[in-house]
Formats: sequence, C-alpha cells, structure tokens
Amino acid sequence: MSRKQAYLLNAGLFFLAGLILFLRPNRDLVLGSISLVLGGVMVLLALMSDQTKP
Repeated sequence: MSRKQAYLLNAGLFFLAGLILFLRPNRDLVLGSISLVLGGVMVLLALMSDQTKP
C-alpha cells in the first residue's frame, strides 16, 4: 500500500467517525469536528504526497 493510499484510507475513516459522531442522537460536536478536521488534513497530505518516495 502506498503512502497516498494509506492517507486516503485514514481520511475516509476519520470522515466516517466524524459523521457518526455528528449524526448520533446525543451529538458530540467537539469530537465530530476534530475527526472531520483530521480527515481534511489527511486528504491534504494525500494530495501533497510525492509518488516517487517509498
């Protein structure tokens, strides 16, 4: 698995966790927003990751 794929997998998991935290009946907005921000950071890392690096 390349570094870019690992970043995208982590981003998907963070987005999923953030959405679950937001859509629960007893919402946890702080943890949900932290998870969504971390997902965005992982997407940025995936876009900036260089394919020539191992």
